[in-house]
Amino acid sequence: MVYGRRRALLPIIVLTELVGALMKRRKPFDHTAFLDRLPGTGFQLIPFDETILRQYYLLPTTLEIHDRMIVATALVYNAPVVTKDEKIVASATVPVVW
Repeated sequence: MVYGRRRALLPIIVLTELVGALMKRRKPFDHTAFLDRLPGTGFQLIPFDETILRQYYLLPTTLEIHDRMIVATALVYNAPVVTKDEKIVASATVPVVW
């Protein structure tokens, strides 16, 4: 959501994990409608690109692959991560909000 001039970054891996979790629970998810509405929400979908990949390789392998992708995205964009994931918090690699 947008508060003032801020935006919330949504790494594409977070969206894919959400969809995967919904599919496992057999919950319907209209991805087309979601993506069509996304620009008006204050969330910015962030792709996993080469810059993020380079940062990813520098992170500790104690983090799971998906967590490293999220943390790498946050580092590239100089943004905190909103999470309660204990491994991300314990890694102390990025500011965490929760």
